[in-house]
Amino acid sequence: MHARRRPVPRPRPPPGVGGTSREQVRASPSCRCPGARSAGASRRCRWHRGAGVGGHVTSMTPTRSAARSRGVIDAAPRPAYGRAVISRATVVGAGVVGLAMARGLERLGCDVTVLERATAPRQDGAGLTLWPNALSALDTIDAGEEVRAIGEPVRRAMVLRDSGRPLTELPITALTQQYGPLFAVLRSDLTRTLAEGLHAPVHYGVDVTVVGGQALVDGRPPDTELLIGADGIESTVRRTFLRGVRPRASGQFAARGVARTGAATPVMITESWGRGLRFGMVGLQHGLTYWFAATGTREAAENLPDTFALWHAPIADVLAAPQLGGTPVLPLLELPKLRTWHNGLSTVLIGDAAHAMTPNLGQGAAQGLEDVAVLLAELQRLPLPQALIAYERRRKRRAEQMAARSRLVGTLAQGAHPMLAALRDGLAPLTPRNVMAHQLSAMLRG
Repeated sequence: MHARRRPVPRPRPPPGVGGTSREQVRASPSCRCPGARSAGASRRCRWHRGAGVGGHVTSMTPTRSAARSRGVIDAAPRPAYGRAVISRATVVGAGVVGLAMARGLERLGCDVTVLERATAPRQDGAGLTLWPNALSALDTIDAGEEVRAIGEPVRRAMVLRDSGRPLTELPITALTQQYGPLFAVLRSDLTRTLAEGLHAPVHYGVDVTVVGGQALVDGRPPDTELLIGADGIESTVRRTFLRGVRPRASGQFAARGVARTGAATPVMITESWGRGLRFGMVGLQHGLTYWFAATGTREAAENLPDTFALWHAPIADVLAAPQLGGTPVLPLLELPKLRTWHNGLSTVLIGDAAHAMTPNLGQGAAQGLEDVAVLLAELQRLPLPQALIAYERRRKRRAEQMAARSRLVGTLAQGAHPMLAALRDGLAPLTPRNVMAHQLSAMLRG
């Protein structure tokens, strides 16, 4: 005799269009509407028509096909766009990731508001190396070609000793053939390009405050269905549902800038290693060189000409060249693993607000852009609460693994102990090129 199957309770409708209670977020094993089919549910929902935004509930258990890819290469179909399950969204933060998110939402038919605490776009001297996974994510919002046009292709990348002796060369040619080229860009050029593609204006000089777990803009809750925190490592939006999260210090300090080097601009990326010190140089367009220095103390970072006086050329010349903007010295910080990236209803974190990492892999912006591509894909196929859950499920583990790898690379590359530095310098030239290519491919594939 077969056991009688218990009938599935009928879910309650939402308390208004766009409203979703916590009870509605609970999983139902019986929905096969278009959004639920992609999430892996098993049977047809009795009530899913006319429910409004966030109105029906799908299974929280993904199928193998839904969870197969955690990367961004196949995160979303392109260039065709569907419609998002929301019509209004507010993005807090007008950096690279926030502006990319806003552009993607506009292409899904959303009315987007962008809020930024700073009073004007940042013009500080900093560059970015965009790996193929970052460019693939930008392609999902039709911004990839615009960014490639303002960037400088990277054809070679080498690791050197402080004397200039080569330690190893990254397999850039092999990666380019498989995934496409890397590009080096000026951060201010990148943010300007993304902002120019927005229809919605960016509201500068706007402070978002938190009172009683509620985000407020000018003393009132924002009129939005989805609040997206792209406001960096000290995120205000994060405090609406996660309290007591403090960035942690890596024990390293960094100075960075962009020098006007003209004809002396390097033709490849170099990162030079010493005992407790690193110095990197990246050639940009228009005779500019993005440089960065990592030290173990603030004093060393504030006195770079003395710190790197005995290092190989052209480090001294780059530091002596006219600088584009300031050369700030900052501690390298990262976030601990967060319990969650969303509040289960209508607030979500992306980029550094969710997973700020040290810059040792050059993957900070890339991981934030992967967040954008995956969140946009989920907003096209699932109701809002389930889209946030699916986004976190696809992205959280990968970003945390990348942060851990970046931390490890920084510890090894900047080893101050003589034995550790000697071991590092001895092993680097012995690492086979195919092993390096495999490791970098894993980073790009996700």
